[in-house]
Amino acid sequence: MIATLIYSHSSDCATWSENEFHFQYGKLNQPFAEASGTTLSTSIFTFQHASAWEYGSNFFFADYSSTSLGDELYAEWYPAFSSKALLNANYDGVLSDVSFVMGI
Repeated sequence: MIATLIYSHSSDCATWSENEFHFQYGKLNQPFAEASGTTLSTSIFTFQHASAWEYGSNFFFADYSSTSLGDELYAEWYPAFSSKALLNANYDGVLSDVSFVMGI
């Protein structure tokens, strides 16, 4: 079962933004369980966000999963910085911009 809720709101700082909430439930293989091949009923709640602003873009997500073995939280963030916006760089041909992306 998968449920998705999408919410889009552009704040004063962002040129655009998109937010999503997901809920997933099912029997999943638990790769870190003591016994190999263990499957448990698992609930996963996900929030993800993508937006652009004057100097680049942002993407992040956070997963909260719950099983009878315990709860886990996992998150990643990827900011991207535009060389065109930060350095006033101009590119010819098919290339319109080059961005520096970090993953945390």
